[in-house]
Amino acid sequence: MEEKKSGYGCLTAIAIFVGIIITLVIIGNIQEDTSRAKKIELAKKNAVLWIQRKYNLQAEAVDARVEREDDIFSEFDADTVYVTLNVNGKICHAVVDGTIQNPDGYDDYQAEIVDESLISIIREYIPSAVLVHFYNTDYNYYHGLYQERINEDAPDLGIAYLKYSSKITVYCVNTDLSAELPIFEKIKQTAADCEFFSFASQEALDLCLNSEFQIEKEYAPYIEQYRIVDFPENYCSKYDMKKYGELLYVNDPSIFADGEFSIKKSDISEMPWIDDEAGGDWSPVSDTYFAQNIECTSVWLKKPDNIPDDELWIAYDYLNDDKKTVHVINKVTVINEYLHKGFMWDENDVHFTYIRKKSNESGK
Repeated sequence: MEEKKSGYGCLTAIAIFVGIIITLVIIGNIQEDTSRAKKIELAKKNAVLWIQRKYNLQAEAVDARVEREDDIFSEFDADTVYVTLNVNGKICHAVVDGTIQNPDGYDDYQAEIVDESLISIIREYIPSAVLVHFYNTDYNYYHGLYQERINEDAPDLGIAYLKYSSKITVYCVNTDLSAELPIFEKIKQTAADCEFFSFASQEALDLCLNSEFQIEKEYAPYIEQYRIVDFPENYCSKYDMKKYGELLYVNDPSIFADGEFSIKKSDISEMPWIDDEAGGDWSPVSDTYFAQNIECTSVWLKKPDNIPDDELWIAYDYLNDDKKTVHVINKVTVINEYLHKGFMWDENDVHFTYIRKKSNESGK
């Protein structure tokens, strides 16, 4: 009987402990939601005041979300709030403080006219230019978000905005970026960080432009030149395609890596996990390779004959930051005649091979 009482007592203690934890979590969530709501309420007022003070225009806050920050250990709410505004029928955005009454902020109300001004100036020298990114490096995930206001009638409005800690990315087609075009000198004087990529064709440029993420190195076989204009840097590099067997690879000149990239043939036996983790339903359609120091390198394989694009996959493993091996099987991106895998920056010591499902082989 004493043992039963003791057992009931332990269960009761555990239940109380779990209840306390759940209660604390609920209270914490309620407090977080309350704090977030207060930030949003104050930020909406700050954003409206900011637009009124900066442009002398009336605005209505129609939506808002508290920004998030993170450190090594966790993600948490920031003090700033991203507010969507309606200004005389035009939708724009502002980032303002959500903790104190402070109308100072950043907004993109002028972004459209700044974009148009800048690209028209660039197209005087590079007719095929497309402006991909134009942002304040203080808020590098927002396009056209600035604190300063410039007279919209000012000459070279777009260039003027580059003086405010800006970065731009420009795509173009069949352009000799090694030429000393006057636009490069204009940009250099602003101390902005500007990148230019010249594609081999309009089709290749459109592929990159319409992709979910405009990651230029994924389209390196179709990029001819890269130029950076970032005081004091001002140079042009060619995308130097190299070949290893049936593979093409390129070191992205816009990224500097530690160590020299190397690649060699390996053996499928180095990747025994493929059958174990994927049910043994795969067969290789290429050799197996081993690559090192690939943080700034993209790799392509010539597409195998008579295999539909949607049947092609890549299997690869790599060492992560904790020196643990990560296994991945992904669909392959097919660009024209190439199978592509743009390896991520944190991947190293990579074994990879191109594969298809055995169940599809009867349909060759």
